[in-house]
Amino acid sequence: IYEGAGAATDRRFRLDTEDPPAGDDPAPGYRSRLTQVVEQLPDGAGGWTDGQRWTLTGKKITSGVQSWYVPEKITDPAGGITTLDHAVVDWMPVLTRITRPRGNVPVTQVVEVKALGSPDQTAPRVTSQTDGRGNTTTLAYDPSSHRVTVRRPDNSTVVFDHFGEFQGPKAF
Repeated sequence: IYEGAGAATDRRFRLDTEDPPAGDDPAPGYRSRLTQVVEQLPDGAGGWTDGQRWTLTGKKITSGVQSWYVPEKITDPAGGITTLDHAVVDWMPVLTRITRPRGNVPVTQVVEVKALGSPDQTAPRVTSQTDGRGNTTTLAYDPSSHRVTVRRPDNSTVVFDHFGEFQGPKAF
């Protein structure tokens, strides 16, 4: 991962992965798991040297015949641990809660199986998200019109057109 433009602001991160143990075969496309994010710093000679590192530990979640490795804990350079809670909704693991090292919870979310596009195109979708101050945003899905209505904590709404899994939504 590369971020920045120019020598004074250049930042790179190396993503270290490992393969699952022999015989432990997760879902296709999920063959390796992320174990570390390592900041890369310019070494002054045109190369890079390791800086701070974040370590990830995870767990295997199985649903039916498929398995996934999901991150469960992130240990930051100071030793603080952020936990990531997941639930299996329908057949897929989804993130439901993040807890920071000091115990604050910046986000929780509810995920339900909802249709979008047509009644038979169902998938786990976020239906509400609550921030650390208790402000809740809700999402309502209308499969017949391919629209998602987002109601913000201030009660304002924005409607998005969403026509495909690989197409970005368009706001009205």
